[in-house]
Amino acid sequence: MIDDEGSRRVDLRESYWRHASGGYYPDAELRRGEQLLLDCGLVEEQDGRLRLTPDLVEALEGTGNDGVTLVTARAFATLPTTALRGALPTSEDLSELVPDAAAREELLLALGRRYDNDRNSLIGEIGEDHVVDLVRAELRDLGHVELARGVRRVSLVSDQLGYDISAPRIAGVKRLLEVKTTASAEDGSALTYLSRNEHETGRRYPDDWFLVCCRVLNIQTRTAKIVGWCAHHQLAHLLPKDVEGGQWREAAIQIPDSILTPGLPRAGG
Repeated sequence: MIDDEGSRRVDLRESYWRHASGGYYPDAELRRGEQLLLDCGLVEEQDGRLRLTPDLVEALEGTGNDGVTLVTARAFATLPTTALRGALPTSEDLSELVPDAAAREELLLALGRRYDNDRNSLIGEIGEDHVVDLVRAELRDLGHVELARGVRRVSLVSDQLGYDISAPRIAGVKRLLEVKTTASAEDGSALTYLSRNEHETGRRYPDDWFLVCCRVLNIQTRTAKIVGWCAHHQLAHLLPKDVEGGQWREAAIQIPDSILTPGLPRAGG
Protein backbone atom coordinates (compact mmCIF):
# COMPACT_ATOMS: atom_id res chain seq x y z
CA MET A 1 0.00 0.00 0.00
CA ILE A 2 1.06 3.63 -0.47
CA ASP A 3 -0.15 6.00 2.20
CA ASP A 4 -0.55 9.46 0.69
CA GLU A 5 -0.33 11.59 3.86
CA GLY A 6 -2.73 9.18 5.57
CA SER A 7 -5.69 10.20 3.40
CA ARG A 8 -5.64 7.85 0.39
CA ARG A 9 -4.53 4.23 0.30
CA VAL A 10 -4.11 2.26 -2.91
CA ASP A 11 -3.51 -1.44 -3.28
CA LEU A 12 -0.10 -1.02 -4.89
CA ARG A 13 0.65 -4.51 -6.09
CA GLU A 14 -2.81 -5.02 -7.51
CA SER A 15 -2.29 -1.84 -9.49
CA TYR A 16 0.88 -3.19 -11.12
CA TRP A 17 -0.86 -5.61 -13.45
CA ARG A 18 -3.56 -3.04 -14.21
CA HIS A 19 -1.04 -0.32 -15.06
CA ALA A 20 -1.28 0.58 -18.75
CA SER A 21 2.36 0.70 -19.87
CA GLY A 22 1.99 -1.17 -23.12
CA GLY A 23 3.98 -4.02 -21.64
CA TYR A 24 7.04 -1.79 -21.20
CA TYR A 25 6.88 -2.15 -17.40
CA PRO A 26 5.66 -5.68 -16.64
CA ASP A 27 4.52 -6.62 -13.15
CA ALA A 28 7.86 -8.25 -12.27
CA GLU A 29 9.82 -5.11 -13.20
CA LEU A 30 7.53 -2.90 -11.14
CA ARG A 31 8.04 -5.19 -8.15
CA ARG A 32 11.81 -4.94 -8.65
CA GLY A 33 11.46 -1.17 -8.74
CA GLU A 34 9.48 -1.27 -5.51
CA GLN A 35 12.22 -3.29 -3.80
CA LEU A 36 14.90 -0.93 -5.12
CA LEU A 37 13.10 2.08 -3.63
CA LEU A 38 12.83 0.25 -0.30
CA ASP A 39 16.52 -0.71 -0.36
CA CYS A 40 17.48 2.88 -1.16
CA GLY A 41 15.44 4.25 1.73
CA LEU A 42 13.22 6.30 -0.58
CA VAL A 43 10.09 4.32 0.33
CA GLU A 44 9.33 3.10 3.84
CA GLU A 45 7.10 0.22 4.90
CA GLN A 46 4.94 0.67 7.96
CA ASP A 47 2.27 -1.81 9.03
CA GLY A 48 2.23 -3.39 5.59
CA ARG A 49 1.89 -0.07 3.81
CA LEU A 50 4.45 1.81 1.73
CA ARG A 51 5.02 5.53 2.22
CA LEU A 52 7.08 7.91 0.11
CA THR A 53 9.87 9.62 2.03
CA PRO A 54 10.18 13.42 1.91
CA ASP A 55 13.32 13.13 -0.24
CA LEU A 56 11.47 11.19 -2.93
CA VAL A 57 8.44 13.47 -2.77
CA GLU A 58 10.69 16.52 -3.25
CA ALA A 59 12.48 14.89 -6.19
CA LEU A 60 9.20 13.94 -7.86
CA GLU A 61 7.99 17.51 -7.55
CA GLY A 62 10.94 18.55 -9.73
CA THR A 63 11.79 17.19 -13.15
CA GLY A 64 11.78 13.53 -14.08
CA ASN A 65 15.55 13.68 -14.17
CA ASP A 66 15.64 14.77 -10.52
CA GLY A 67 13.93 11.54 -9.48
CA VAL A 68 16.17 9.36 -11.63
CA THR A 69 19.30 11.11 -10.33
CA LEU A 70 18.21 10.60 -6.72
CA VAL A 71 17.44 6.92 -7.22
CA THR A 72 20.75 6.38 -9.07
CA ALA A 73 22.76 8.04 -6.30
CA ARG A 74 20.99 6.07 -3.57
CA ALA A 75 21.35 2.78 -5.50
CA PHE A 76 25.11 3.21 -5.78
CA ALA A 77 25.27 4.16 -2.10
CA THR A 78 23.74 0.78 -1.13
CA LEU A 79 26.46 -1.17 -2.96
CA PRO A 80 29.29 -2.61 -0.87
CA THR A 81 32.72 -1.18 -1.61
CA THR A 82 33.81 -4.55 -2.99
CA ALA A 83 31.24 -4.18 -5.75
CA LEU A 84 32.80 -0.87 -6.81
CA ARG A 85 36.42 -2.01 -6.62
CA GLY A 86 38.01 -1.61 -10.02
CA ALA A 87 34.65 -0.81 -11.56
CA LEU A 88 33.71 2.72 -10.57
CA PRO A 89 31.34 4.09 -13.21
CA THR A 90 32.51 6.75 -15.63
CA SER A 91 30.73 9.92 -16.64
CA GLU A 92 29.80 8.23 -19.92
CA ASP A 93 28.32 5.25 -18.07
CA LEU A 94 25.96 7.55 -16.18
CA SER A 95 25.14 9.98 -18.98
CA GLU A 96 21.71 8.48 -19.71
CA LEU A 97 20.69 7.99 -16.08
CA VAL A 98 21.99 11.39 -14.93
CA PRO A 99 21.80 13.78 -17.91
CA ASP A 100 22.83 16.86 -15.94
CA ALA A 101 26.65 17.09 -16.13
CA ALA A 102 27.03 18.91 -12.80
CA ALA A 103 24.88 16.37 -10.93
CA ARG A 104 26.76 13.54 -12.63
CA GLU A 105 30.13 14.97 -11.57
CA GLU A 106 28.91 15.41 -7.98
CA LEU A 107 27.75 11.79 -7.88
CA LEU A 108 31.06 10.50 -9.25
CA LEU A 109 33.04 12.54 -6.72
CA ALA A 110 30.89 11.19 -3.87
CA LEU A 111 31.41 7.62 -5.09
CA GLY A 112 35.16 8.19 -5.31
CA ARG A 113 35.34 9.61 -1.78
CA ARG A 114 33.31 6.75 -0.41
CA TYR A 115 35.47 4.16 -2.16
CA ASP A 116 38.68 5.79 -0.91
CA ASN A 117 37.38 6.09 2.66
CA ASP A 118 36.13 2.50 2.77
CA ARG A 119 39.34 1.20 1.19
CA ASN A 120 41.51 3.10 3.67
CA SER A 121 39.42 1.77 6.57
CA LEU A 122 39.84 -1.77 5.28
CA ILE A 123 43.61 -1.34 4.92
CA GLY A 124 43.82 -0.06 8.50
CA GLU A 125 41.72 -2.95 9.75
CA ILE A 126 43.96 -5.51 8.02
CA GLY A 127 47.07 -3.95 9.56
CA GLU A 128 45.63 -3.90 13.08
CA ASP A 129 44.42 -7.50 12.82
CA HIS A 130 47.88 -8.56 11.64
CA VAL A 131 49.56 -6.87 14.61
CA VAL A 132 47.09 -8.40 17.07
CA ASP A 133 47.76 -11.87 15.65
CA LEU A 134 51.54 -11.44 15.88
CA VAL A 135 51.50 -10.03 19.41
CA ARG A 136 49.30 -12.87 20.63
CA ALA A 137 51.50 -15.45 18.91
CA GLU A 138 54.61 -13.91 20.50
CA LEU A 139 53.17 -14.16 24.01
CA ARG A 140 51.94 -17.71 23.45
CA ASP A 141 55.36 -18.74 22.13
CA LEU A 142 56.91 -17.32 25.30
CA GLY A 143 54.57 -19.49 27.36
CA HIS A 144 52.22 -16.70 28.47
CA VAL A 145 48.84 -17.86 27.15
CA GLU A 146 46.88 -15.78 29.66
CA LEU A 147 48.73 -12.62 28.65
CA ALA A 148 48.02 -13.42 25.00
CA ARG A 149 44.32 -13.42 25.83
CA GLY A 150 44.77 -9.91 27.22
CA VAL A 151 45.74 -8.37 23.88
CA ARG A 152 42.99 -5.92 22.90
CA ARG A 153 42.25 -4.07 19.69
CA VAL A 154 40.88 -1.03 21.51
CA SER A 155 40.23 0.89 18.28
CA LEU A 156 37.08 -1.21 17.95
CA VAL A 157 35.78 0.47 21.11
CA SER A 158 37.09 4.01 20.63
CA ASP A 159 39.37 5.90 18.28
CA GLN A 160 40.01 8.57 20.91
CA LEU A 161 42.51 6.68 23.05
CA GLY A 162 45.58 7.65 21.04
CA TYR A 163 46.54 4.04 20.26
CA ASP A 164 44.95 1.04 18.54
CA ILE A 165 46.15 -2.02 20.44
CA SER A 166 46.80 -2.71 24.12
CA ALA A 167 49.42 -5.47 24.43
CA PRO A 168 50.63 -6.86 27.79
CA ARG A 169 54.30 -7.16 28.63
CA ILE A 170 55.63 -10.12 30.55
CA ALA A 171 56.38 -7.68 33.36
CA GLY A 172 55.42 -4.05 33.72
CA VAL A 173 52.77 -1.89 32.09
CA LYS A 174 51.18 -2.67 28.75
CA ARG A 175 52.51 -1.64 25.37
CA LEU A 176 50.30 0.92 23.60
CA LEU A 177 50.58 0.26 19.87
CA GLU A 178 49.46 2.82 17.31
CA VAL A 179 49.28 0.99 13.97
CA LYS A 180 49.78 2.82 10.69
CA THR A 181 49.17 0.77 7.56
CA THR A 182 49.81 1.47 3.89
CA ALA A 183 49.17 -0.44 0.69
CA SER A 184 51.67 1.59 -1.33
CA ALA A 185 54.73 0.01 -2.93
CA GLU A 186 57.95 -0.17 -0.93
CA ASP A 187 60.14 2.89 -1.56
CA GLY A 188 62.02 3.34 1.71
CA SER A 189 59.37 5.38 3.48
CA ALA A 190 55.65 5.58 4.12
CA LEU A 191 53.25 8.52 4.18
CA THR A 192 50.99 8.36 7.20
CA TYR A 193 48.77 10.64 9.25
CA LEU A 194 49.25 11.26 12.95
CA SER A 195 46.56 12.96 15.00
CA ARG A 196 47.22 15.43 17.76
CA ASN A 197 45.74 12.97 20.25
CA GLU A 198 48.09 10.18 19.11
CA HIS A 199 51.03 12.55 19.38
CA GLU A 200 50.03 13.68 22.88
CA THR A 201 49.54 10.07 24.00
CA GLY A 202 52.98 9.14 22.73
CA ARG A 203 54.53 12.09 24.51
CA ARG A 204 52.67 11.25 27.72
CA TYR A 205 53.78 7.60 27.68
CA PRO A 206 57.28 7.74 26.13
CA ASP A 207 58.29 4.26 27.34
CA ASP A 208 55.06 2.47 26.48
CA TRP A 209 53.64 4.04 23.31
CA PHE A 210 54.97 2.82 19.97
CA LEU A 211 54.07 3.50 16.37
CA VAL A 212 54.00 0.29 14.32
CA CYS A 213 54.18 0.50 10.52
CA CYS A 214 52.55 -2.22 8.41
CA ARG A 215 52.25 -2.79 4.69
CA VAL A 216 49.29 -4.64 3.14
CA LEU A 217 50.50 -6.97 0.42
CA ASN A 218 47.10 -8.19 -0.77
CA ILE A 219 43.78 -6.68 0.23
CA GLN A 220 41.67 -9.58 -1.03
CA THR A 221 43.59 -12.18 1.00
CA ARG A 222 44.17 -9.75 3.89
CA THR A 223 47.91 -10.38 3.74
CA ALA A 224 50.20 -7.91 5.52
CA LYS A 225 53.67 -7.61 6.96
CA ILE A 226 55.35 -5.54 9.67
CA VAL A 227 57.73 -2.89 8.34
CA GLY A 228 58.95 -1.91 11.81
CA TRP A 229 58.29 0.30 14.82
CA CYS A 230 59.55 3.43 16.50
CA ALA A 231 59.06 5.33 19.74
CA HIS A 232 57.55 8.79 19.91
CA HIS A 233 60.86 10.63 20.32
CA GLN A 234 62.11 9.14 17.05
CA LEU A 235 59.39 10.77 14.97
CA ALA A 236 58.87 13.99 16.94
CA HIS A 237 61.18 15.91 14.59
CA LEU A 238 58.86 15.05 11.67
CA LEU A 239 55.89 16.82 13.23
CA PRO A 240 54.94 20.44 12.48
CA LYS A 241 55.43 23.22 15.03
CA ASP A 242 52.57 24.99 16.73
CA VAL A 243 52.25 28.70 16.10
CA GLU A 244 51.07 31.47 18.37
CA GLY A 245 47.31 31.29 18.63
CA GLY A 246 47.00 27.89 16.97
CA GLN A 247 48.15 24.30 16.91
CA TRP A 248 48.06 21.49 14.39
CA ARG A 249 45.38 18.80 14.72
CA GLU A 250 46.58 16.21 12.19
CA ALA A 251 49.91 15.92 10.42
CA ALA A 252 50.87 14.08 7.24
CA ILE A 253 54.37 12.75 7.84
CA GLN A 254 56.73 10.69 5.71
CA ILE A 255 58.26 8.06 7.99
CA PRO A 256 61.56 6.71 6.62
CA ASP A 257 62.17 3.00 7.06
CA SER A 258 65.60 3.91 8.45
CA ILE A 259 64.15 5.05 11.81
CA LEU A 260 62.13 1.86 12.24
CA THR A 261 63.25 -1.12 14.29
CA PRO A 262 62.32 -4.42 12.58
CA GLY A 263 59.54 -6.51 14.13
CA LEU A 264 57.45 -5.41 17.10
CA PRO A 265 58.26 -3.83 20.47
CA ARG A 266 59.29 -6.78 22.60
CA ALA A 267 57.02 -8.20 25.28
CA GLY A 268 59.95 -8.47 27.66
CA GLY A 269 61.09 -4.87 27.45
